[in-house]
Amino acid sequence: MAIPHVFLTRYNLPANRVEQSIFSEEWLRNRTELFRAYTVPSVQQQTQLDQVRWIIYLDQSTPDWLRELIAGLENDALVLPRYLDSPLSEEMIQADIAQAAGNDSGPVITSNLDNDDGLALDYVARMRQAADVDLPSVIYLVNGLIESRGSVYLRRDPSNAFSAVVDDLAATELRHCWSAFHNRLADMMPAVRVLGTPAWLQVVHGVNVSNRVRGELARASDYSNLFAGLLDDLDDPSDLTLTTDRLVGEPMRQAREAIVTKGLPLGRRMIGDHGIETIKVALSRRVSAAPRK
Repeated sequence: MAIPHVFLTRYNLPANRVEQSIFSEEWLRNRTELFRAYTVPSVQQQTQLDQVRWIIYLDQSTPDWLRELIAGLENDALVLPRYLDSPLSEEMIQADIAQAAGNDSGPVITSNLDNDDGLALDYVARMRQAADVDLPSVIYLVNGLIESRGSVYLRRDPSNAFSAVVDDLAATELRHCWSAFHNRLADMMPAVRVLGTPAWLQVVHGVNVSNRVRGELARASDYSNLFAGLLDDLDDPSDLTLTTDRLVGEPMRQAREAIVTKGLPLGRRMIGDHGIETIKVALSRRVSAAPRK
């Protein structure tokens, strides 16, 4: 029998009060376009869907047009929406995971899935293949893609946001993908890092300040068979463009990333994780308010 795999998504439910300020109607409609274009098809077309459930957390004030969309997804028994009028608690999360898994013991895989990202068709299958580990453990499928402005970049990230946590449902304190920041889960439990073909697709767009273009410029056609049609409308760069990016663009991105990577630990020590998130949200508000060209 397949190991239950539960996806967790915060749709318009803030992780903290600061985030609440960016969830405007415009933000919600823009994010929903990405959700329908990338996130939904990449889950629905997984090569293994048996014992897969998708918990989507939404605010009780969610508008009717979005409720109708979620209700349509709920009809296939894959999606389990949760509308909340109070903060999401650890007890709620653990109870929802157990309900979605349909068991009170045995292994369960949990993965965070943002509502503007996508997955390779074999993401669930690969996570299950790697799940024969000590419990709890975190699994990282290291290689993925970043899409930005019609281009695709091959990205290797050993502690990426598409990680999955495997634990026993009978554990006294169930560990799951939201037990810590994705890049800190390895501080709590053993980590398994799996190489291979790209397993995830991160979409960098106007109001997404947490993510940046990183990695090596690539041909979308080389990976389109892995991603449920998500890359079919992208044009491949020319050989000259690929060479120029390898010689100029990628080194510049690496230099910028080195600066950011060195600065983040200092920033966290000075103002903490909450302070970092506050700055990200403030930048998001500025970007979303800027006139579009």
